[in-house]
Parts: sequence; structure tokens; C-alpha cells
Amino acid sequence: MNSTNALRRVVAELELPTSRVILAVLAGSGALGSAVALLACSAWLIARAAQQPPMMELTLVIVAVRGLGIGRGLFRYLERLISHDLPLRGLVHIRGRCYAALAGAPTRVVLGLRRGDLVDRMGTDIDTLADVLVRGVLPFAVAATVGTASAVFSGIVLAESGVTLAVGLLVAGAVAPLLAARAATPTRAQADSTTEVVTLAQTMIESAAELEVSGGRQELRDQLNDAEQRRVRSLDRTSRSVAGAAAMQALAAGLSVVGAFWFGVAAVQAGRLDAVWLVVVTLLPLAAFETTLALPAAAVELVRGARSATRIAQLLDSSATGEQPGVGLPARTDPSRLVAHIDTGWDATVLRSFDLELDLRLGRSYALVGPSGIGKTSLLLTLAGLIPARAGSVRLDGTDVRLIDQQELARLVNYTAEDAHIFATTIGENLRLAAGPVPDEELLDALRRVGLRSWLEGLPDGLDTVLGSGGVDISGGQRRRLLVARALLTGARVLLLDEPTEHVDVPGSKALLRDLAAMSGRHPGLGRPVTVVVATHARECLEHFDFVLELGGDLSSGSTWKAPLPIPDSPHRPSYPTRRSG
Repeated sequence: MNSTNALRRVVAELELPTSRVILAVLAGSGALGSAVALLACSAWLIARAAQQPPMMELTLVIVAVRGLGIGRGLFRYLERLISHDLPLRGLVHIRGRCYAALAGAPTRVVLGLRRGDLVDRMGTDIDTLADVLVRGVLPFAVAATVGTASAVFSGIVLAESGVTLAVGLLVAGAVAPLLAARAATPTRAQADSTTEVVTLAQTMIESAAELEVSGGRQELRDQLNDAEQRRVRSLDRTSRSVAGAAAMQALAAGLSVVGAFWFGVAAVQAGRLDAVWLVVVTLLPLAAFETTLALPAAAVELVRGARSATRIAQLLDSSATGEQPGVGLPARTDPSRLVAHIDTGWDATVLRSFDLELDLRLGRSYALVGPSGIGKTSLLLTLAGLIPARAGSVRLDGTDVRLIDQQELARLVNYTAEDAHIFATTIGENLRLAAGPVPDEELLDALRRVGLRSWLEGLPDGLDTVLGSGGVDISGGQRRRLLVARALLTGARVLLLDEPTEHVDVPGSKALLRDLAAMSGRHPGLGRPVTVVVATHARECLEHFDFVLELGGDLSSGSTWKAPLPIPDSPHRPSYPTRRSG
């Protein structure tokens, strides 16, 4: 889809009422039309008054001048009310559509969006649509309406001046904006500069502590400065093009005034035009060209809006982007085995092979240990059915997880990411994101099971304690345990926890891993077995897990490696020993 079609589609998605759009155009035309008519009446009044006619002959025009002066401000106020209300209502709708599309999109598509890029699309790009209407579409519609009326009126008074004004308005209202739009059309590198600035700035804010410790803060700041300079240079090029278009408009306006005066003088000498109307047709272009002043900038807004619309259209289409249309098979309510024979990886040139089997009947604790980049996260995401395997399949009791209804699978297998978000709301509401409107007793039980009950009892407001966005006002260990409690409340049979001890000190890591291993098995509060799979690079307290598998191997491009994860009586059980608790 090209950018023009994307802009038309996204503007249509705003579902703007046609009647209100017409009202906005009429109000804007009323404001500019009043300005043009005010100058024409003033010019006629001054020229006619110089001839000292009877006062009654001037009274009507004097009243008209006052009325047009008041009308200009009134119509401008109405135009602002209507034109700003329209896009704001539409933006609410389009944001809802984008969120709905992302909610139904394959996880591969969502994970492929950088956080800064997503913020830029949902924030800047959607806000740009408001500028498309207010600063892009409406100025062209108003200029076309008022410009046409001005040229027709001038032509009625004197045909030659009408033609001269029409040609000048065409140059100023079409050619100049076209040149500005072409100069403002961004290359791909220029178009990505704003997104890069947003992404880098967000990384600096959210990872300030890590960057300070690793010494990478200055390097990231230099990258941010370079990206900002590229963005500014792009804006400067756009500004120069707009300035050139404005100069062309001034030249067209000046030539139109000179042309109208030239033809007007000739008409007066020929007796075809009264001298009073010569003043009117000469000065009329000065006001008429006010309608075109905003058009180069409006053309630039349309170019920017088209780029933003393309990116928004990609979000709207994300729910239709799938690897394979699932048939929505129901999952068993009491599954027994989750088996995977797969190759996983984000890049097709670097694959990791796994043969593993999880016993879901008794509930076991599994630890996957290995350095960063070894494939732990991609394995967990593939087990949860969130990304497709590069080869092979993941089967739940013999059924490929890609064929199982997504909500059914999420009910059984829960993946908690390393950077799962804590929202700026109460502890209770953060937990209810997973469980819905459950009673406080269930929330308290989940917190007890993750070792946070005593911490909660020490808070004056308990479950009503408001947390900061991202959990900035609680410790790393408390944040991780809160995320695990939220995962428990989903009621899933399999909990896949990615790096739960990241940014937690060694004593906290030991306590958290010990508690995570103890969560497996049958619990009185849950009434059915829970299988816990933890991916971690920490090696503390691994003796508490039923099975520990150390991942390793040659990770050079294109290599593969096997990593069986055994269970008792499994045909895939390897010959080498694994450590078990007890």
C-alpha cells in the first residue's frame, strides 16, 4: 500500500462525520472570506469617500465593514472549535482500533516492534493525523473555496483582473505547495530519525542505572546526539523548501497586483471600469493571497501524515499477519505432556535445536541454565506458542500448539517476560490484570506463595498501595515476586519464567529460586499440579529444582545443538545424569 492510499484509508478509519467536516470548511471559509470582503469593502469605501458622495450612499458599506470585522473573529472561533473537536474524537477511535489490532496480532509481529517504535506510532504518528486534518486538509479546502470566490468576483468586476488573480492563486496554491511537498518527502533514513531519537531517549531513561554501571551511558548519549542532529538537518531541509515556496507565493501575489492594476488602468481609460472599482480590483489580490499562505506548510503536513498513516496502517493490518491460520482447536482441561522437538531462534541463520518433554501430571520444577544469547528466551516463547518454531513442532498431548485456540493455550501455559510491566496503579489491580475481578483472599494467597505476604502486611494501604510505573518504588526482588504472583493467578498449568532473578542481588536470587522451585507440584490453594520452568543464568540454589539442564554449545552462525530435558520414564531421557532435589 502506497502512502497516499494509506493516508486515505487511515483518515477514513477516523470515521469523521461528513456534516461536521463541511461545517469546519464553511467556518474557515467564512473567516478568510470575511477578511477578503473586508478589504474589498474598505477599498471601495475609501475610494468612494474621496469623491464626497452623500453620506447615505456610504452607510450600508460602513455597516458591512463593521459586520465583516466581527464576523472574521466569530467564524475563526467557530472553525477552531469544530476543526479541533473533529480529530480529537477520531484519534480516540483510531487508537482503540490499533490496540485491538495489536491484541489480536501474532506475537511475532508484536515482539518485532521496538518499544520506542511502538511509542512513536501510538503517540506521534497518531497525533500527526490531527495535524493532517487541521493543518493539511482544511487549509486546502478553505483556500479552494475562498480563492475561487475571489477570482469569480474579480472577474465579474473586470475579466482580465479575474484571470490574472486566478493564475496567481493557482501558482501560489498548487505549484508552490507541490514543490514544498516534494522537497519534504523524506528518505527512509530521514523518516526513521524521529523513531531512533525516541527509542534511544527511552532506553537512556529506563536503563539509566544499568548504563551507569556498564559505562555505556556516554556512548548511548553520543548516539542520541547524532540521531537528533540527523533529525534536525531533515527538518531544516523541509523548512528551506517551505521558505522557497513562500517566496514563490509572494512573487505571485505581487505580479497579480501589478497585473490587475495594469489591466484596470487600461479599462478605466477605455471607459469600461469606474475608477473606484480600479482600487478594489487592485487591492483584492492582497487579501485573496492570504488564503494560500498556509498551503506549503499544509502540503508538508500531508507528506508527514502520509508517512505516519503508512505506519499506522501496518499496525491495523498486524492482526491479519500470521504464520499459519490456526483452526482454534480446544485444549484438554487436564493435559499430561508438553513435548517439543524444535529448532528455535530469532534469526534463520542461527538456530538452536531442542528435544524435550515436560510432565504436567505431577508438576515438576525445571531450570534452564545458560549464558545470555544461548536461546533460553526463544525456547520459552516457542513453548508458549508465542513465536513459531523454525523447524519441528511443540505438541500438547499430541496436538500442535499452533492449532490450539490462542486463549485456550494461554489458559494452560503462561509466559512471564524478563521485562514484564508493573503498571502505575494499586498492587491489587496489578494482580487482577491476570485474574480479573477475584476476591482479595485469592490475591493474598498468591502473594503468600511468592513470599510477599509479610511485605504486604507492612504497607499501610495493603493491596490498595499505589505503585509507580515499572515498579520503580519497590526493590528488584519484590518486583519479580509480584510478577510471579500475577502469573500464578492466571491459573495456568505451566509457568514459564524468563530470568526471574535478573537485577536481584545474590541473597535475593537464592531465596527467589528456592521459592520458585517449591511452587511446583500440587498446592492446596490451587488444587492441581503446577509445572514451573525457569530460565536463568544464575546458578544459586539450583539443587532445589527437580531437573537442571545446562545449555551450551557452539553458537556460531548456522550451528545447531541438542539439549534434551528429561522426565521419569520418558523415551527421550538422556544417558548423562541430571541433578535432582532431595
